[in-house]
Amino acid sequence: METSNKALTFSLKKLFYIWFIIGITSFGGGAITQFLIQDKFIYEYRWITEEEYTTIIGIGQITPGINTLAYTILIGRKLAGFRGSVLSVLGLVIPSATITLALSAAYL
Repeated sequence: METSNKALTFSLKKLFYIWFIIGITSFGGGAITQFLIQDKFIYEYRWITEEEYTTIIGIGQITPGINTLAYTILIGRKLAGFRGSVLSVLGLVIPSATITLALSAAYL
């Protein structure tokens, strides 16, 4: 398997962008979102390992609230601390919040 330069380059901007893309394309619930997270963070960018992701899933499963949001916070924190968590959550939530607001405004 070839080593990609993507694996070597990390930035907060790229972290936000990846979560934004996941937020736009993750229709279908948690299963598809987990696949997208694995695809981007483990296989494409190699920013976390499968073992780290398994631990994140385990922690997310035992915390109260939305599991996908817990995964987002934990991955963001692992990669870039508090700022990474905030940017990750914003990236994941902004697309769906924008779509919801736009559809609500259209029906008013």
